[in-house]
Amino acid sequence: MNACIDTCAAPRQVGAPAVVRVDLHLQPGLARADLASLIGEPDRPIPTTLSRRDRATIHHLRASYQAAFADRALRIPMGNPEAVYEAMRPLLAARPVEAAYLLPLDVRCALMTEPICLTIGDIDGVEVPPRLVLRQALTARAIQMILVHNHPSGNPEPSPADIEVTRRLVGAGRAVDIHLRDHVVISQTGFASIRRIAPSIFA
Repeated sequence: MNACIDTCAAPRQVGAPAVVRVDLHLQPGLARADLASLIGEPDRPIPTTLSRRDRATIHHLRASYQAAFADRALRIPMGNPEAVYEAMRPLLAARPVEAAYLLPLDVRCALMTEPICLTIGDIDGVEVPPRLVLRQALTARAIQMILVHNHPSGNPEPSPADIEVTRRLVGAGRAVDIHLRDHVVISQTGFASIRRIAPSIFA
């Protein structure tokens, strides 16, 4: 089966990645959506049933996609959860399992590095150890930080576990003088800001 797919390459301008059209010769049963998922999820194994040429092409497209995503994210100030959602939605909204990312920020809420993947869980949860988060934030020399993760269920409402992780991270961040600005939960239907839902945690 032949398939065409549009994917991101180097950005043409701020917030407007270029589009590359490629043709892959796919085995039957690999849908267009599966192909897009393979490119957009670098942790997902590439099927060995694909030809060597197609596997190499997917590796190349993954690198181009990640570079374009990181470049675009680095240009978006993360001063509110709407901006976080806009930047992280392409990476997280459609993932079939939960994944947690750290956004290390400077004093102007600009990203200091590309978003950092912390952990990958399963369909209904992901472990986010505060020690891991702070180690990555300190390595990035962050002044403040935002935690982002996804809900594959489509419902972005934070769980009690999400609230508790946020509470622990606020306290741990204060101990090393790195302010947790927000914890944003992303799904295919929208996002939720724990700072807006439970502002007392951040007081």
